[in-house]
Amino acid sequence: MCISVPPRLKAGYDDWLKKLNTLYKKREIGGVEKFVVLAIHFLHITTISGWIKIILDPISDNPTVEDRRRRDRTIEFYVVFELVALQLLLWWPGGFVISRCVIAIYVLYEIFLNLSSIVFVGKFDVYPPTVSIERSLLLFGFNAIQVITIFAIFYWVYFDFSPYMAFIEATLVFGTVGHPLGNDLAGGELVALQIMADFVLLAVFLGAFVGSLSAFKRRRPDAATLYIALIHKDADSAYGVSFPDVPGVFTAGDSIDRAMLMAAAVLKCAAEDWSNLSGDKFPVPRTIDELRADADFRQRSADAVVVAVPFRPNIEAVA
Repeated sequence: MCISVPPRLKAGYDDWLKKLNTLYKKREIGGVEKFVVLAIHFLHITTISGWIKIILDPISDNPTVEDRRRRDRTIEFYVVFELVALQLLLWWPGGFVISRCVIAIYVLYEIFLNLSSIVFVGKFDVYPPTVSIERSLLLFGFNAIQVITIFAIFYWVYFDFSPYMAFIEATLVFGTVGHPLGNDLAGGELVALQIMADFVLLAVFLGAFVGSLSAFKRRRPDAATLYIALIHKDADSAYGVSFPDVPGVFTAGDSIDRAMLMAAAVLKCAAEDWSNLSGDKFPVPRTIDELRADADFRQRSADAVVVAVPFRPNIEAVA
């Protein structure tokens, strides 16, 4: 019997394999770090959120804004759904103790797998870029509440607390201002586990978010982004310049030097008018390695001079 696989699912899975291969070939990492990076990317296939990203991640080299929004909205809905489900597991009366604990352990595993991905895999630009640091902070806040709720479920089971008291105790442990232990320290390993989880959460927050505030959408005035440009020249023409990542933007100059100056100027003008004309954010540039993986770029650049044009925007370029 032949099983038909939906084209979008197959394309997403193939893209996941391609990213795994890209990470494997990264020469800047090796040893234990490479093993951890590959393991984290591989383990995404064991989670629901991982499959959401596999199916909805923009696969094309120039994804539309709607593609990104659809993916982000689905992930946001899933995070909120998980939080609501955890709250129901905590507050719903009755049994199913083992089922509640299993679901809580799974969500905890998924949260820390995604946070590990931000730290270890996110720096290699194989995943779509984050839309905004503010959105990431909001999702991180939801993750923190999820972790508190998960350990509240554990405390409810282990210490036989009421759901309200279990949530309060988990919140106090999260804030390192209290704990549910008695004089015999029974259940200390569970409290220690939450403290370790909280410290990992804090470390990810400091390393991935606070440390990147100055670089993410808040670049210094003298910082420049590089956009790859192609310079073509026919026998009876000027030096024409086009941008693979900024479709529809062209310029020209009588010499290569003049063309480069014009390229920087037209790129800045295009960025200033882009949102007004198209309604979309200004495109984020791909790296030269990403462009070389694009068959269309390889064809267009075969008889062109490939240059990097510095771009110092007055507005922010975001994904």
